[in-house]
Amino acid sequence: MKKGLLLFLIIVLVMVMSTAAYTVDTREHAIITRFGEVQKIVVNEDNYDTVMETINNSEKYSHVKISTSKGLHFKVPFIDTVEKLENRLITYKTASRQVNTLDKKILILSNNAQWKIVDPLLFRLTMKNEQQASLRLDDILYSEINVQVGKTDAHTLIADKDYLEEMSHTVVNDVNLELAKYGMEVLDNRILKTDLHESNIQNIYARMEAERKQKAQQYRSEGEEEKLKIISSTDKDAAIMISEAKKDAEIIKGEGDAEATQIYSTAYSADPDFYEFYQTLEMYKTTLDGTTMVIDEESPLFKYLTR
Repeated sequence: MKKGLLLFLIIVLVMVMSTAAYTVDTREHAIITRFGEVQKIVVNEDNYDTVMETINNSEKYSHVKISTSKGLHFKVPFIDTVEKLENRLITYKTASRQVNTLDKKILILSNNAQWKIVDPLLFRLTMKNEQQASLRLDDILYSEINVQVGKTDAHTLIADKDYLEEMSHTVVNDVNLELAKYGMEVLDNRILKTDLHESNIQNIYARMEAERKQKAQQYRSEGEEEKLKIISSTDKDAAIMISEAKKDAEIIKGEGDAEATQIYSTAYSADPDFYEFYQTLEMYKTTLDGTTMVIDEESPLFKYLTR
């Protein structure tokens, strides 16, 4: 009898302990409620300040305890309930939807968002679960994307990837202002696909082609202008170099002539007869080369031919 009672008590104790203990993984938040009222929250350290601010701003939740210790925890058996929320990034992909551009064109857009729960208490009070959160996020994202697309021409959204990236950042910032009251935050939003509605395809692509041709012509014109500048600059530099070279040549020639004159003068002063003889020989070389001439006996040219 005693053994049976002991076994029963052990079983009851194990059951009580199993319902009293719970574990919290680092990848999740835990909210402990008692009769539907939040009693305790287990969060990561980086969420502590956010949750504490929510508690301090409401007397209704001033009794709520916060723990940043993950692992094994205990609660009141059969009375307390543990609700767990995702602490990792959650990916939400929207369905393709129509949006209207500034130039009255219809685009088909689809996008996805990476979001997370940053305030488990506020999230639990407003959204209850991820399904409701996804629906709310979808509404807010679509509304904000529609606003941004309505400020932009269709061809810019399709062709300008940098603008699309900038627009995504704007959407994230504006969406987070709205999501803050739900304890949620979007970390990234990407436009996955931008398709033209059938009624707009020909017009948009014709406009894009015309703009690309205009841009190509602009690049060609700028290239031709730069080419002419380079040629003009090169011709100018060449003309300057030739002019300077001619000037240097004239200077060198003048210096050479002056030096030759000086040499001739020195030679004449040193030996007038030899100088006269040398000059006559030079005259023979330039005037008698292959030429038949009749020279008078009294001519200076005849002087050294008879010697």
